[in-house]
Amino acid sequence: MSTPLEPVDPAEPKKIDPIDNLTENLQLFWFKYQNAIYAVVVVILLAIIGKGVWDWNKERVEKAIGAEYAAAGASTDKLRAFATAHEGHTLSGVALLRIADEAYSLAKYSDAAAAYDKAIAALADSPFAARARLGVAVSKLLAGNAAEGVTALRQLAEDATAFKGLRAESAYHLVAASVDAGKVEDAKKYCDLLLQIDASGNWAQRALALRATLPEDPAPAAPAAPAAAPADAALELKLPVVPGK
Repeated sequence: MSTPLEPVDPAEPKKIDPIDNLTENLQLFWFKYQNAIYAVVVVILLAIIGKGVWDWNKERVEKAIGAEYAAAGASTDKLRAFATAHEGHTLSGVALLRIADEAYSLAKYSDAAAAYDKAIAALADSPFAARARLGVAVSKLLAGNAAEGVTALRQLAEDATAFKGLRAESAYHLVAASVDAGKVEDAKKYCDLLLQIDASGNWAQRALALRATLPEDPAPAAPAAPAAAPADAALELKLPVVPGK
């Protein structure tokens, strides 16, 4: 026997199933915005593909530059050509650093200073930048440009962000330059700076050996003692002179 239907009150609001309502809303949303959704998906996919292609191409270019640098070998002309062709690249800075080192070893200090100076910009984000700065300073000093060389060395020695070893070496060169110039007080001042940077390092020991050759500060003179009075001065009696006697 079938269950009789419950009577429906026409005035009673119709009950809506939440699931059916959600499905209907999703369908309406899809039909309304499906083209926009497709467009967004395509843009995202293209961005992902583009990023992958960019990374792949960048890696390919970096490998090619690395191979070109390796092919330059130890040839100064090839290294110079490589540095010019890839100006601003880190390996260009490394090539310039090698060119500068060679010029320095041949006592071509002006050429070395110029090459070190060019290398600084390309090596700005690498640990070699401070080494290039030191190369510029020492090369200028040895090239006869003492004022600029000392200034650059002092800036590097006082740079708390630079490596301790490079700061210590810079301070040592300041000590040596001051000793050579006969500036005793400057030599002692820079030696004290070096000891503050690295008192136990090799540069400190070398600086102390230089300091030992400097003349010692003269001992302060003892205050002069007052002249001693004759022993019988206090007993001497001066009589007035009487006229006629």
